[in-house]
Amino acid sequence: MVAALERAVAFGRWKAADVRSILAAGTGVPTPRPAGDALILDLPTSSGRSLAEYAPRCAAADDEAVSS
Repeated sequence: MVAALERAVAFGRWKAADVRSILAAGTGVPTPRPAGDALILDLPTSSGRSLAEYAPRCAAADDEAVSS
């Protein structure tokens, strides 16, 4: 009950229905925290592709390539 009241005060929810909904949510609600430092990760790299590889092709050219 105390945690629900603390959460209601933190979010400015003053009505009984608001507190009931907080109680109904139980412990499965996130607890907001202040922003921290930037998350810096070494991410894997990949080879780049030319934008020409993503260009649409004519359907007739695809049909000829399949039939030959």
